[in-house]
Amino acid sequence: MDKDRRQWTPQKAWSTDYRNAKEGLYDSTARPPPFGHDMLRFFGLEQGYVNLNNGSYGCVPNPVTRFCAELSLKVEANPDRYHRFSFKPLLVEARSSVAKLVGAHVDEVVFVSNATAAVNAVVRNIDWTPDDIIVQTSTSWRSTSRTLQYIADSRPYPTLSTFQLTFPTTHEAILAAWRTYLRGLKKNLAAVVAADPSRRPKIFAVIDSVVANPAAAMPWKQMVAICREEGVLSLVDGAHSLGQELDIGLDDAKPDFWVTTCHKWLFARRGSAVLYVPFRNQHLMRSSLITSTHYVSPKDPHATDQPGNFVLQHEWPGAIEFVSYMCIPTCIEFRKWLGGEEAINEYCRGLAIDGGRRLASAFGTRVMDETPDAQFTLNMTNVGLPLPCGQTSDERVAEIGDFIELSLLKEYNVFAVPFYHNEKWWVRCSVQIFNALSDFDRLGKALTQICREVQMTFFRSAPRPERAPESSNKSARYGSRGGAASSSSGSSSGSSSSSSKESTPNLESRVSSVTREMGSSMPPTPGDEPMGMSPRMVQADVSTPWELESPFSSKGSVSPRAKESAASRRTSTPRTTNSGAVPGYRVKETSPSGNGRKRIGSPMQGSSRFGSPC
Repeated sequence: MDKDRRQWTPQKAWSTDYRNAKEGLYDSTARPPPFGHDMLRFFGLEQGYVNLNNGSYGCVPNPVTRFCAELSLKVEANPDRYHRFSFKPLLVEARSSVAKLVGAHVDEVVFVSNATAAVNAVVRNIDWTPDDIIVQTSTSWRSTSRTLQYIADSRPYPTLSTFQLTFPTTHEAILAAWRTYLRGLKKNLAAVVAADPSRRPKIFAVIDSVVANPAAAMPWKQMVAICREEGVLSLVDGAHSLGQELDIGLDDAKPDFWVTTCHKWLFARRGSAVLYVPFRNQHLMRSSLITSTHYVSPKDPHATDQPGNFVLQHEWPGAIEFVSYMCIPTCIEFRKWLGGEEAINEYCRGLAIDGGRRLASAFGTRVMDETPDAQFTLNMTNVGLPLPCGQTSDERVAEIGDFIELSLLKEYNVFAVPFYHNEKWWVRCSVQIFNALSDFDRLGKALTQICREVQMTFFRSAPRPERAPESSNKSARYGSRGGAASSSSGSSSGSSSSSSKESTPNLESRVSSVTREMGSSMPPTPGDEPMGMSPRMVQADVSTPWELESPFSSKGSVSPRAKESAASRRTSTPRTTNSGAVPGYRVKETSPSGNGRKRIGSPMQGSSRFGSPC
């Protein structure tokens, strides 16, 4: 075993076993490879899969996975020693490493399972009154919005108010509207106080640091400052901040509460999030979300003499798996070896900006963030899809979104998040250090073909003419598997231009089969709420490997197999299979047995298409 190079001095000799895991799968004394596809060796992604959706679930590097596995084995070797004595210093070390990244005191940050749990921990501890106002935005994440709605639906029934955000816009416009909006709410509350001076209503605002859908870096520090000036409590939902946003600086920003995740962008294992509560507000946190054995009741003897135990309550919520928290120092060490936070995010942001523009050029559309300095863009970009604009029903939005997601994963083995905002269809691309510019080309080819099918099926219109993408030679900067990245986005299918009224029912029959497979008969979700990746997409049975046939040849033209498939969809009889596979999907099993198709898994009944994290 190589000598451990981490700087950590245990309090007791026998506790070194828990932190002294093998360094694992990379030589910290060697120079790291360049960002791009060379970085794939450090991640467990399956060969051929293009992941432009790091923002939803993150990606755990192999060294972190190995550390977690080894630590888990050592825990099981002596559970009593670990849980009674050894886990506490490891947990403090993990909290200390996070506190340095966000600019806070170590005892102002605690770990929780995810950002939704952190939001719930805060709002369920606040003493609400009927006159209170809770402010969300129209782009608040679904689970956050539902949590706030639950509080508004519960006694004493505070009011839930929504601040409308529509993109594209500018930071300056958002800040001006935000101040005006809060002052309008304060004016309404002033009338309440004037009628009864004993009433003390408050305003509690929930702000995104980075909106999930559309991906947009918000001027949250300035919004928090406005809240402070107007006497409004602020909770910042920073789920996408840690590992993507530099110079967070909570000591200077001074939000009243702040939450983030460690798995999305920091490389930690899933099930790790951070709740920041400054010392000045810890008295408001009477209990952890799952009330701990360390809860202090006002009725306890000498309760008023006991100091606050915010950290202690969250330190032991019961016997849980702490490894997701304790791997964070290993994540930070790996990121330092890669070049540090600035180098990682400089590459990812640059690739997001250039890749988004390249994709928009291929589609003949535009990127959402057209500000001169790309002020809304960190490591995620939004690109308009070549689909008709205008109002679309909630049910149709869900059907189209599910159809695009399933097609991307099952036919092309590539993924980015499609979503509907401001009566337009967009795709959100999240960039990580293992991505390259050629990944955007592959996504562009897939979405070009899928959007043709969506237009012919859902909109009954011919495809838009494509505009040739501008030549670009950025592949050297962003890496490539096979030399220079291709700028081709595919050519128009000959069959698409000959669509007719006779072909529409068959195409709709195919889509109906797809959406039935995905469970699209669920009740529609309000269309003004952000659309995330459907949880049904994780249902695919991958016990047998697939050979995914792209409808494009190496030169970007439509392959004969794709033409044959398109021709079959124009026949009077819809395609059916006895295997239960989705009709029209060109998926070939590498196993010699079977009929050459693989069935997509059954839908998750009762789930919401907006329910998965994004």
